[in-house]
Amino acid sequence: MNDALHHIHLHDDGTLRIGQAGVPLHEFLATSTSCHSVKEVRELYPQLSEEEVTQAMSYSMHDPDEADFHLSEVGEYWKTHEL
Repeated sequence: MNDALHHIHLHDDGTLRIGQAGVPLHEFLATSTSCHSVKEVRELYPQLSEEEVTQAMSYSMHDPDEADFHLSEVGEYWKTHEL
């Protein structure tokens, strides 16, 4: 993982997570796309610091293909593991 994105880490369950709160990156990316500012995102995820939100928002800009791949992998997982 890029050192500039040190708030994003791989969790034991194989998902990428954000910050100490461990917010799943795929959830963050899916819900934050309608937000236009760090302030709006922090209203959705108050458990994340401003720096964590900024890094997570920049994640998809740094590597949009990887972000899209991660979201599609999670989607495929849930298609086969529905409750």
